[in-house]
Amino acid sequence: MRTTEAENGRMVEGVKAGANGYVLKPVAPDILKAQVKKACGVAV
Repeated sequence: MRTTEAENGRMVEGVKAGANGYVLKPVAPDILKAQVKKACGVAV
């Protein structure tokens, strides 16, 4: 999930709804790349 919402409650809602991860905008390219690799099961 990618969002500008940084509240802990919103993050918990996203994960409970099925999100594999939570990335806040603006996101650094290296963080996004690591999150995508993790979601795909590739070693980070």
